[in-house]
Amino acid sequence: MANKAIFLMKLLLNEVVDLAGAITDPTVPHDTFTQISSSYTEGGTPDHDTAWSVLGRLVSAGDIDLTALTDSLGNALDLTGKKIQAIMIKCDSDNLSPISFAEHATNGYGIFGLASFVDISPGGAILLLQNGGNEGVSGTAKIIEITGTGNETFDMALSIGD
Repeated sequence: MANKAIFLMKLLLNEVVDLAGAITDPTVPHDTFTQISSSYTEGGTPDHDTAWSVLGRLVSAGDIDLTALTDSLGNALDLTGKKIQAIMIKCDSDNLSPISFAEHATNGYGIFGLASFVDISPGGAILLLQNGGNEGVSGTAKIIEITGTGNETFDMALSIGD
């Protein structure tokens, strides 16, 4: 059985317009571009051959070294040569402050492309599809820096491929 990743992103927007009773349903949906759906398979373009996720808890800061992960079975997982095809991060709504996810100053991995960091507020989330556009993980591009102020928690999932 081949690895597979399915990504769904949808934003439902409804605007209620005031037309003084001119129409029965004054709701205008804004949904022409608010859904993105993509499916990646092992050996496909872009490729998805590895999945990784973590439930993280910060004391104040931490790093994720993409060359020194642990897979679902507890084995070492080194992503050298791989690209992050998609990333999803969700911050717990009980967090007291935002968490910053950034390219580390030393051997940093530019997970967000040209943007070097993103701050995610309590209860906030981000889903980013890179479609093979990210750099490959290497000895000089491997660390995601995570910074908070206290005991914040987050969930992170990655789709990884060649």
